[in-house]
Amino acid sequence: MAAVTLKELLKAHQLYLTKRSGGEKLVPEEADFSLQTLPKIELSDSSLPMANFTRGVFKHGRFVNADLFGADFAHADATDCDFSQADLRGALFSKAKLDGADFTDADMRPGQVYAYENGIERSQDRQVDLRGATIDGAKMNRTDLSNANISVASAQGTDFTQAVMFQTNFAGANLTKANFTGAILRDAILVGANIDGANFDGADLRGANLRNVDTTLVDLSKANTQGAIMNDHRPDLPGLIQHMVDMHALWVASEGTDGERADFSQTDLKNLDMSTIDLRAAIFDKAQLDGTNLSSSALAFASFQEATMANADLSFSLLHGANFTGAGLAGAKFSGAKAVGLKIRTPAGEETGRVHPATFSYADLNQADLRGGDFTGASFHYSKLEKANFAGATVTDADFSNAEISKAISLKIKSPQKA
Repeated sequence: MAAVTLKELLKAHQLYLTKRSGGEKLVPEEADFSLQTLPKIELSDSSLPMANFTRGVFKHGRFVNADLFGADFAHADATDCDFSQADLRGALFSKAKLDGADFTDADMRPGQVYAYENGIERSQDRQVDLRGATIDGAKMNRTDLSNANISVASAQGTDFTQAVMFQTNFAGANLTKANFTGAILRDAILVGANIDGANFDGADLRGANLRNVDTTLVDLSKANTQGAIMNDHRPDLPGLIQHMVDMHALWVASEGTDGERADFSQTDLKNLDMSTIDLRAAIFDKAQLDGTNLSSSALAFASFQEATMANADLSFSLLHGANFTGAGLAGAKFSGAKAVGLKIRTPAGEETGRVHPATFSYADLNQADLRGGDFTGASFHYSKLEKANFAGATVTDADFSNAEISKAISLKIKSPQKA
C-alpha cells in the first residue's frame, strides 16, 4: 500500500468514525502497514483481516472493536495501544512491544487461516503467537487466550483477571506480579515460568503443568489446583545444578533459541530430589544417579546411557523415547512410568510415521519395579531382568530379544522376541 494511499484511507476512516461527510470505513484486505511509523493511529471499527503491521510503530494507537483476524504485528511497537473487543483470532505478536496495551474482552483464540504450500492452498488453525513479546502492565481482562503461545514472554504486572486461557502456553514466561484472579488456566503450560508475587486467587489451574516452577513464591491456597503437575516445595538442588535446570527449562520453552540444553554427563547427582522437573532431551550419560528421585518428571528423549541409577525413583515419569542403553538400574522404580515410543515429526510438526522407542538395551534392571508402567514398543534387547517386577505393566510390541527374562516377575510376553 503506497504511503499517499494509506494516508488518504486513514483520513477517510477518521471521517467515518466521526460521522462526517467523505468518511469511509477502512476495509482493505491484507493491508500493509509494515515498517510504517504511525503513532496514535485510529483504526477502531476497521476491518483489516490478515493485515501486515510487522516492525511498524503504532504507540498509543486505537484498534477498538477492529477486525484484525490473522493480522501480523511481529516485532511491532504497539505500546499502550487499545485492542479492546478486537477480533484477534490467529494474530501474530511474536517479539512485539505491547507494554500497557489494553486487550480487554478481545478474542485471541486460534483462527483458521489459509496458506499456500507447494502451490496448494491449505487451511490451518493458527494460534495467537505472543512468543518473546513484552506485555508488561497490559490489560487482558476477560480476554480469550485459549491455546495462545505466550512462551518466553515478559508479562510482569499484566492483568489477566477472568481471562480464559485453556491450554495456553506460558513456558519460560516472566509472570512476576501478574494478576490471574478468577482466570481459567485449565491444562495451561507454565513450565519454567517465573510466578513470583503473582495473584492466583480464584484461578482454575486444574491440570496445569507447573514443572520447574517455584510455587513457594505465591499463594495457591485459593486456586483450584486439582490434577495440576507441580511441587509444593522447591527441590533443594546445588546452585549449579539448579541453574542448569533453569537454563534447560528456558531452552525447552524457546525451542532451543535461548537458554541451554542440560548436559549432566558424568555428574554426581546421587540422592538428589529432581522430582516433577521438566528435563526433556537432557543428557545424563554416565552420570551418577544412585538413589536419585526423578519421579513424575518429564524426561522424554533424555539420554541415560551407561548411567549408574541403582534404586533411582522414576515412578510416574514420562520417558517417551528415553535412552537407558547400558544403564545400571538395579532396584530402580518405574511403577506407573510411561516409556513408550516418541513420534518423530518434521520441522513443520507433521508426523513422519516413524517412532523412536524407549530403549533399555544392555541395561541392568535386576529387581527393578516396573509395575503398572507402559513400555509399549520399548527395547529390552540383552537387558538383565532377574526379579524385575512387571506386574500390570504393558509390554505390547516390546523387544525382549536375548534378554534374561526367565526370572522376571509377572512378565507376560507372546514370544522371546516381541511382547
